[in-house]
Amino acid sequence: MTLNVESGFLATPIVLPASKSHANRFLILAARRGAGTRIRQLPESDDVQLLLRALRDIGLDVRGEMDVVFHNSFPACETASDQTLVLNVGEGGTTARFLAALVSKGRRSYILRTTGRLALRPWAELLDVLKNAGAEVRWQGNDLTIKGPVDVTRLPKEISAARSTQFASALRLAFAIDGYHVTPTMLSSSRPYWDMTEESAVAIEAGDVNVPLDWSSAAYPLVFAAVAKQKLILPGLVPDGQADRAVYDLLASRGAAKFLADGIYGQGLGDRRPLQMSVLACPDLVPALAFLAAHLEGVSELSGVDVLRHKESDRLAAVIALLQQCGVAVEHDEKEDVLKITGGIQSGPWDLQVPADHRLVMTAALFLRAHNGGRLPHPDAVRKSFPNFFNLFS
Repeated sequence: MTLNVESGFLATPIVLPASKSHANRFLILAARRGAGTRIRQLPESDDVQLLLRALRDIGLDVRGEMDVVFHNSFPACETASDQTLVLNVGEGGTTARFLAALVSKGRRSYILRTTGRLALRPWAELLDVLKNAGAEVRWQGNDLTIKGPVDVTRLPKEISAARSTQFASALRLAFAIDGYHVTPTMLSSSRPYWDMTEESAVAIEAGDVNVPLDWSSAAYPLVFAAVAKQKLILPGLVPDGQADRAVYDLLASRGAAKFLADGIYGQGLGDRRPLQMSVLACPDLVPALAFLAAHLEGVSELSGVDVLRHKESDRLAAVIALLQQCGVAVEHDEKEDVLKITGGIQSGPWDLQVPADHRLVMTAALFLRAHNGGRLPHPDAVRKSFPNFFNLFS
């Protein structure tokens, strides 16, 4: 399936989805806590809805859709059965890894059925811990089978976060109610995501939490406004502690974004000096930052990008290929792990080719919208994080 994208501005005000990173953390915590725990403003993103469906499949009584209330808890809700229960988890890292830790607390056998590249992405740190604590764990193709229960007293006090903080987060979320705490070591990337986990574990104790709006999604209209010199507003968005709020700090420092009582305002960028920044704490911003860098003067350098190879696609290679299709000079210094993007772009229209990776599809759409339009593949991929993204193109 392809989509025709016309040139022009974005429809404003921008209706953002809630944060799927926050939502999935709250869902796992609520699954263990039960006791009438309420989560408000769940997003419609595929990652969150797949996790919510899986929680109901394992026996949790979760009432509501966007505002949900948990009326029982796991593993008390588990139905005894010798049959293996299949749970479809898609390709979301938080969806599958968080759920893997959760179901390891139960006694039944579960299959987590993954799609895309998820089975090939890093897993060993988490699964080795679960096996050492007594769970049976094995891969067969895209299916991950897990049978517990784990012995929480055998879980480690530390776990490596060199490749991802999701391993430590999965353990913390699934076993927080048991009094368990884990410390991530080698925390070289995505520190704000671990902080989010800790903050979520504290917030859920109130029994009623709101999922904040998503800064990862906000990055796309904000960088577009900066490049296209469009004024727009993102109502209800605040500069909170999310990792991808870094895009606001960057644009605000250059006069292209500001925070007022009713939300974040975006506008054209006056300062077009190249970027020099590490993305270790905010790797999901790289596609949007690459779009911005393509329209700046000189050579922008984004360091710490190698982690992008382990996303829904080889996102580093896909970003490079997209920029090249748009006539942008780009190279990856593998020794220094720096992506170098030289400002300057050809004019469309283009027939762009990108993988079915939501962040690549959204970035490609911005290029088309800003440069005479063209054709875009895999428009449905945006459902993973920003289902109403193409409403911005109305």
